[in-house]
Amino acid sequence: MFGYDSPATGGFIPPNLPGHAADTALPYAPGQAQQLLTAAGYPGGQGLPLIELWGGESSSVWASVSEYLAQQWQEVLGVRSQVRSVEAGQVIRFAGVGGPHILFVGWRADFPDPDNPAPGAHQLADRLAPCRVR
Repeated sequence: MFGYDSPATGGFIPPNLPGHAADTALPYAPGQAQQLLTAAGYPGGQGLPLIELWGGESSSVWASVSEYLAQQWQEVLGVRSQVRSVEAGQVIRFAGVGGPHILFVGWRADFPDPDNPAPGAHQLADRLAPCRVR
């Protein structure tokens, strides 16, 4: 992805740590995505509400990746989205309470232990638990 990172194809634990589960991500399958949109009543993305996509304004990667995703969703699926950069604290504060449909959060390992991301991930999961699909 623009030389910043690589696509997430494994589990939550990074590839260089024990416990990484390679090739567990869903494959890139635009045809299947189009079929699922049609089956859900949104052929070509028609009638699907605008998708809000939030990310932290302090991330240099966020802007490029989010714009790329928004462009791909529009070109490949006909899905319209709005990209919004917000202060990192707002991303978490608004998650689950009128916040975005999709939010990007990042994390870098500061200690090479598979349990390292767990506390932050659990806090975010607890915050998002009451979320409902809008």
